[in-house]
Amino acid sequence: MSVSAAVRNPRAFVGGKWNRFKMLLLDPDRFFEEKASTDRIWNEVIVLLIIGLVGAAGILYVGQEFMSNFVTNAVDRSQGQVVIAGERGLRIQVYGLRSIVGAYVLWGFFTLGYYALSWLYSDYGSLFETAKLTAWTLVPVVFTNLVKSIAAVVVITQETLIESPVPTEIEDEVKRGAAGDSASYLYGLLYEEPIMLGALAVGLVFFIWSGYIAAHAVAHIRDIPVSDAYKVVAVPLVAYVLWSINNLLGHAGVL
Repeated sequence: MSVSAAVRNPRAFVGGKWNRFKMLLLDPDRFFEEKASTDRIWNEVIVLLIIGLVGAAGILYVGQEFMSNFVTNAVDRSQGQVVIAGERGLRIQVYGLRSIVGAYVLWGFFTLGYYALSWLYSDYGSLFETAKLTAWTLVPVVFTNLVKSIAAVVVITQETLIESPVPTEIEDEVKRGAAGDSASYLYGLLYEEPIMLGALAVGLVFFIWSGYIAAHAVAHIRDIPVSDAYKVVAVPLVAYVLWSINNLLGHAGVL
C-alpha cells in the first residue's frame, strides 16, 4: 500500500501490517513465500532499529535515573549528588544505545552463520538474500528487549539499586578508572538484580521462536527441506544461547 493510500485509509494500512506481523510469527513459511523480493534493504534496517530501540528505551531511562545521583559540574551539585567527569556522565547516559548496535551485530552473526552452514546443503541463494530474510527472523527479539526494558524500569524505580546519598563504595568505583568502566560497573549492578536476571532468562525463550522462523527462511533461500534448515539454524542459535547463559550466570555470581 502506498503512502497516500495509507493516509486515506490508515485503519486498513495498520490492519494489513498487523496481519503480516502475525503471519511472520505464526506462519513464516507463507510469509516468506508471499514476501516480494527487492534490491532494497531499508525495511530490514528499520526493523532492526525498532528492535534495538525497544531494548534501549528502558536502559536509557535507567541512565537518566543513575545521573540523578551524579553531576558533571561541581557548581551544579546538590545534596546527595557526586561530582564525576563529564565523559563518565555521557557514557552512563548513552549506555543503552548498545542495544541498537547489538541488534545489528546479531544480524551479522546469524546471517553469516546461516549462509555458511546452509552452503553445505545447497549453493542456491545469495548472501544478500540471506541477510534480508535473517533480519525478519529476529523480530521475536523485540519481545526479549521489551521484557528487559520493563524489568530495568521496575528495578530502578524500586530505588534499592543506588541510595541517596550514594554509598561510598559505589562513589569510589564510579570516580576511578576509565569512563567506560564506570558505566559498566553501574549497569553491572543493574544486571545483578534478581528481576533483571529473570528477565534475561525469559528473554532467551524468544530466541527459540526466532530459530523457528529462521528455519523457514533458510529453507526458502536455499530451497532445502525445513528439516535440514533446522540443523543449520541450530548451530549459531545454540552457540548464542550458550554464550548468553554464560553471561547470565556471570551476572548471578555463579561463574
